[in-house]
Amino acid sequence: MNICNLCGGEFTNPIFKNMLQCKICGVFKREIISENTIKKELKKLLLSDCHKPESKKRRIEMANNQLDMIEKYKNASKIFDVGTASGLFLKIAQDRGWEVDGNEISVSAIEYGKKNFNIDIRYGFLEELDLKNDNYDVVVLWHTLEHTTNPKITIDIVKKILKKDGYLYIGVPEKGTIELLKKYYERGHTYEFSRENLTNFLINNDFDIIECIGEPNKNGIPCLEYMAKNIK
Repeated sequence: MNICNLCGGEFTNPIFKNMLQCKICGVFKREIISENTIKKELKKLLLSDCHKPESKKRRIEMANNQLDMIEKYKNASKIFDVGTASGLFLKIAQDRGWEVDGNEISVSAIEYGKKNFNIDIRYGFLEELDLKNDNYDVVVLWHTLEHTTNPKITIDIVKKILKKDGYLYIGVPEKGTIELLKKYYERGHTYEFSRENLTNFLINNDFDIIECIGEPNKNGIPCLEYMAKNIK
């Protein structure tokens, strides 16, 4: 039986392309491919901010806005960015006084980050890394959770590596209906969330929602941003 790791519900058969839907919480899930396959597919991936000046400018502005939100609740301290791509966010955080760390599975992005930002990015999925418990003040999941093969495992690790009363900053697209899923379908996304099921998932996993805002991104896709406090 295909069980939802957000709520324990059962998934339907595919309802659109390769996407299933949980019968209880409504989250959408792609039929999972292996992590080794994902690594091979993304080995040479570089996001547009690495080669398009306008994209880099927009990403810098976005990163500063994200840090503004984080710094409303936590002064610059120790931060971990899950799936940091080339590390541009980490570079900007470092320039603002943060002690930075992060991981990525694109070898090309890691090499770019080292060459251009002098930042050492860890290679591998979060669950493959040897990270200290109770070590980070903030963990960032910026448009990463929708790419994970198991959000429950990801959140469990985040709880472990966060200090008590540490913060999770999370951003995901909001595609909680079949209509939105069809309109904004993205083949590389493993999960698609709604405000309701993601909020309930975070609360049920010992996070106190401090702030949640929803705004469309540059492509008009509805997106959610959360600040949540670790209350384990």
